[in-house]
Amino acid sequence: MTNNITFTSRCPQINTAYKVCHIINENLPHTSATKIQGIVEKLIQKYPKAYKKYVFENRMFPAHGENDLEQQILNLFRSKRRLEIDMERVRDYWGSIYKNNDFDKIYAILNQLRYDRLGNCMEDAKAAEIIMRMNGFKNVVSANLKRGKESVDHCVLIFNKDGSEFDGNWNRNTIILDAWSGICDFAGSWFKKYSSLFKNNTYIPENGKFGFRNIEKLNLSDKELDILKKEYSNLLIKK
Repeated sequence: MTNNITFTSRCPQINTAYKVCHIINENLPHTSATKIQGIVEKLIQKYPKAYKKYVFENRMFPAHGENDLEQQILNLFRSKRRLEIDMERVRDYWGSIYKNNDFDKIYAILNQLRYDRLGNCMEDAKAAEIIMRMNGFKNVVSANLKRGKESVDHCVLIFNKDGSEFDGNWNRNTIILDAWSGICDFAGSWFKKYSSLFKNNTYIPENGKFGFRNIEKLNLSDKELDILKKEYSNLLIKK
C-alpha cells in the first residue's frame, strides 16, 4: 500500500504522527501479511470455486492450478501463507533473544523490522510508540481495537492532543496514529475511515461503538531512551 503523506495538517500533533509514519516507511520498510489479506478477500469473493478447491478443501496447496488464472490465484494464496509462517518464525526468533523487559522488546521489534523486513500492525504500533517516545511524547500507548463487545484484530498507537494521559476512553482530543495503514486522525474520523477502507483486511463488526482493549505503555527510563536516540538517530524527527 502506498501512502501519499503530506505534512500540511492544521493540527501539529497529527502532522507529527504522519512524520512518524514516514520515518517507519523510510527507515524500517517491511512487508505485512495482513495488507495482502485485502487482496485475497477480493479474490475469494471473485473466484469462490478456486478458493474452495485450493485452500478451503486443500490446506497443503497443490503445486499447480488447472489453468493460468488458477495458477496465479494459487500463487497468491501460497505467498500469503508463507508470509504468515515467516512472521511467526521471526517473532519467535527475536523474542527468544530479547525477552527480559520492555527495553529488550524494543530491540526484538526493531531488529525484526530492520533485518527480516516483516511486520504487521502490532510491530507498526510499537515502532511508532518507540519513535514518539524518543521524540519527547510521553503520553503514547498502544492498543487493540474493539467494536461493541467484539474484538477487532488491529493494533494502533493512541495519544491525547493536550498531552494528558489516555484513560481508555477516547474523546475529541484523542488521536490515532496507525502506521500500518498510514492514516492518522482524531479518533472519531479515524474510525470512520478505517471501517470503510479496510473491511476486507480483518473482521469489523457492523454495529457498536469503537473502543480499545489491551492498552499498553512501554516502560522505559530516560537513560534507555538516550541509548535509543544514539543508536537509532535515524528515527528522530528532523527539526
